Amino acid sequence: MKRSFTKLFKMQAVEKVLSRVEGTSVTEVANSLNIGKSTLNTWITKARNQGFDFIVKNNMTKEKRPQD
Repeated sequence: MKRSFTKLFKMQAVEKVLSRVEGTSVTEVANSLNIGKSTLNTWITKARNQGFDFIVKNNMTKEKRPQD
């Protein structure tokens, strides 16, 4: 069954990758979020191509965030 993720979750996941500590791989971030590395890489590519605004901290909702 295909899982679906909110746009907010995707943006926060990409933000987490872009702000990760040196030495942390994309694979490690993907594993911590329980998503596939290829899925996360797809989101990163789309975000770069579409120029997402990654500052979503002021728009948090009660949805589960990648850092939780």
